[in-house]
Amino acid sequence: MIEFTAAIAGKREYIEAHAWRGRSNLELANFQEALSDLTQALIWNPTVVDYYRWRGEAYNGLRIYTQAIFDFDQVITRDPIPTAADYHGLGFARFKNEDYFLAIDDFTKAIVLEPTRDRFELRGASYFGSAGDILTDQLLSAISDFDQAIRLGPTGSIYQQRGDTYAKLGLNSLAEKDWAQACVLDLARC
Repeated sequence: MIEFTAAIAGKREYIEAHAWRGRSNLELANFQEALSDLTQALIWNPTVVDYYRWRGEAYNGLRIYTQAIFDFDQVITRDPIPTAADYHGLGFARFKNEDYFLAIDDFTKAIVLEPTRDRFELRGASYFGSAGDILTDQLLSAISDFDQAIRLGPTGSIYQQRGDTYAKLGLNSLAEKDWAQACVLDLARC
């Protein structure tokens, strides 16, 4: 790997080598190394959508959500057919950045393209986060998404979040049932 790194360092003709090494590092969760390579590839060729997509994933992995939002916005703007994963990546960064209403929109687009348990759970969590103390409709939407996520594959996390939502609505007996189920599925939640 060291010889390969030395061979491509600073050479524009090796744009793809930087990009693919960045992608490999991304798959290995070496987010800082991936970010370095993908940024170099984008400096040399800022028109390749995949480079933004992969760098957005690296930024999410590094918890640099503002930059992830920028990169996934670039993907969605430049790619004529953005994927569910693109909207998911953008929604995740916005959720973590506490931009809940925008995250709801992104997860909705991802769900339309490819519904998954994680997307319903994250959209439900976004509804919960956006509700504050007074937005009952948002909380009911959160419960609906948590219900769907449970149908796709129950986890302690989903039951915990749905229980928290019930509690926020004052439905304490339902909340307690969900919290108990969260404990059954995941002892760490007890």
